[in-house]
Formats: sequence, C-alpha cells, structure tokens
Amino acid sequence: MSDHSWDADRVLASLVEERTVMEDINERDTAERIFRENLAISAQAICHLASFSANERTRLQAAQYVVERNLGRLQDAPPLHVEKDPFTKLMEECMNVAS
Repeated sequence: MSDHSWDADRVLASLVEERTVMEDINERDTAERIFRENLAISAQAICHLASFSANERTRLQAAQYVVERNLGRLQDAPPLHVEKDPFTKLMEECMNVAS
C-alpha cells in the first residue's frame, strides 16, 4: 500500500527534478502541467464529495460547482418553466384574436 501522506520537502525536491526532466520553463508551466495531470481525479473527487460528504454544506457546494460547470451559474439561468398568470394568458388571447 502506498503512502499518501504529504511531505513538503520531498514534494518540492521532486518538483525541482521534474522541471529539469520535463523542461518546464517556469513555475506557471509546472503548475499548469500538474493541474492537467490531476484533472480527472480532481473532478472525480468533487463529484464524490457532492454525493457522499458527511457535511451537508460540503455536499451542497460540490454539487453546485458540478451543476454550474455544466449548466452555467444558477443565478444567470432562466427559470426552467414559467407559467403565465391567467390575466396575461387572457390578454395574449385577446390580442391574437384582434389581429
């Protein structure tokens, strides 16, 4: 079983070595490469939190992130279905008959 504990000194030494081998030009390139390499597992982790986190707030925030990444910001989305009030329906019917 592998050890997944965080050892900052070991990680930093590994990054220095990787930058030499991978020919990353600067810290930004290194960071972008690391993000790309971990994209799938990170997306899976967010979805797992949305479904199984013991904390309700964490589940909500993760679920909201997944929805907004796929459908856009909830605040900017049009309502899914807006039923017109009876008066507006009647006025539209009258306007259609009149024209």
